[in-house]
Formats: sequence, C-alpha cells, structure tokens
Amino acid sequence: QRSSKKAVPFGLIMVRQNEADGGVSEIARQNEVLEKWTKTKYSMLGFTLLEASVLEKEITPGTYRIEVSTPDNKGDYMLVVGEEAQSSGFFKALGQIYKTQRHFNYTPLHMLFSSYVYYPVGIMLVLYGIYRTWKYRKELYEYTT
Repeated sequence: QRSSKKAVPFGLIMVRQNEADGGVSEIARQNEVLEKWTKTKYSMLGFTLLEASVLEKEITPGTYRIEVSTPDNKGDYMLVVGEEAQSSGFFKALGQIYKTQRHFNYTPLHMLFSSYVYYPVGIMLVLYGIYRTWKYRKELYEYTT
C-alpha cells in the first residue's frame, strides 16, 4: 500500500474450495501489525510503498480464494501473486506506471517522478545543452575569424 500517515493494516486470508461438501478450508492467514511492514522506494513507479512480508505456501491444484481486508474495509493496495512479469516494452511500462499511480491517487503530473520519465528527459536536456554549446561555439569561432 501507499506509504503515508493514513496507512492501514491489511489482513489476508486464503481458503481452498472443498470439492466434496462445497465448503472452504483455511490455507493461510496473514495479519501483520503495520510497524512490521517495510518501506520500499520504487524509482520506476516514482513513490514509496509499504510492503508486508512475503507469504509463501505450497498448494495443490484446486479453486482458491484470497480475501484482503482492513478493520473498516477501506484502502488501496496492490496484491502480487507469483513472480512479477517483465514489461514487454517502454510504452507498455509507462502505461502500467500510469495505471498504478492513478490507483494510488497520484496526479498525472507525478509521472515526472518515475525513472522511466526523468532519465529520458534528463538525457534529452543534456543532449540539447551539448548541441546549444556546440552551436554557440561554432558561431563564436565564425565571428572572431
């Protein structure tokens, strides 16, 4: 979840659908206090997230349900299941960053804090500065001769 003063302790429960009687069996439960969550800065996203510890559980084939809840059932979170997939391209990654920032209520202007934006903009500014310097140097040389 977004790292802020309004952070809430999320709880997670995973259940498996019983095939015989239609009921469910609890597989895992995670209720960590907020103080145990870790702050992680994601330069690609342009902001800091609070992360609960990783919950690993070996499961058998079947139908599973995951419920994420808070004391008042309000809050924005991101649930990552399995390995995070690598993006297939620059513009697709920008789209995912935009969607993630919007989900956590950041304005579109906050895209400037993403490394996917500020690195290319910085490189373009440096190249423009070199171009202007080279052009000015050439004009100065022609003026003095």
